[in-house]
Amino acid sequence: MIKRHGIFYFYLLWFAALVHPPLLRAAAILSWNSVTQNTAGGSVGAPIYYYVYRDTFPSFQPGDATFLVATTDTFILDTAGRLDDPAKNLFYRVKAVDAWGNESVYAPTTGEAPFVLTGVHIWLGAAYQADADSMVCALKNLDLLPFLSPYPESPRHVPVFAEPPVDWLLVQLLRPGDLRVAGEKSFLLQSNGTVTELDGKNSVLGIPGAEPGLYHIRIRHRNHLAATTHRALALNADSAVEVDFRADSSLYAAPESACRLGPEAWGLWPGDLDQDGAIAVKDYVLWRAQAQSDAMGYQCADLNFDGRVTTRDYVIWYRNARRTAL
Repeated sequence: MIKRHGIFYFYLLWFAALVHPPLLRAAAILSWNSVTQNTAGGSVGAPIYYYVYRDTFPSFQPGDATFLVATTDTFILDTAGRLDDPAKNLFYRVKAVDAWGNESVYAPTTGEAPFVLTGVHIWLGAAYQADADSMVCALKNLDLLPFLSPYPESPRHVPVFAEPPVDWLLVQLLRPGDLRVAGEKSFLLQSNGTVTELDGKNSVLGIPGAEPGLYHIRIRHRNHLAATTHRALALNADSAVEVDFRADSSLYAAPESACRLGPEAWGLWPGDLDQDGAIAVKDYVLWRAQAQSDAMGYQCADLNFDGRVTTRDYVIWYRNARRTAL
């Protein structure tokens, strides 16, 4: 084996497009230290090729589908159009291969922006079924779940649902001092309560925009009260810190923030239709307006996920009225 090559250096820059000089386009320079020795301390046979892989989430597995380029240089200039897209973040991995086919291990993942990793598990109170210890995927089964995330803060798009999800979620990282958002990204919630990437399988979540450090994790859903961790967690870019809101009410910012769904099951309170942190009269007004118009489809007032706004949704709101998020 040859030695693992050094740390990445990553730069984002802008350059003028040749065809349309007034337009600016993003580019990224990714560079690394050269490999000169094998693991035994001997020299390696030239030439050394560096295989570069790229994907849109940090825990991706390098392979044919994610291969970008092989080069003998110690840098690349990436001009992918996705660098212009704030809804997508690119991540890179590199390995070295010598003239005899000996390979290094992959260097740590780097991204176009700082990021940290986490893993989240949570139940939605209105979708949870205690007898099955899982959530219904009715919106997907009714072909009502949109392929575009409903959160303007992170407007991600998936061309097809590989696994039937329950709904979209927004994961936010809050600074301990002022609770301001340091990073956020929308993901898919699976029936077993696991939050995943858009492939429906990868549960290691990369949150861009946040440097390694201490953060509270907040989970938002479009018609449930948000949940925030009681204490700040040390997050980094190397390993995911798992947070399981399903089985431990002490994780929540306050005991009343956890909706008890069973003897050992907790989740989010349904009913916050306007996402202002309280289940109140304003949410009832939204429900009434949609109910009177016979609203159907992907509606915030559809609290039981059956694709219609009816008195069944009102009952859920009424039971949880006057609750607030912390």
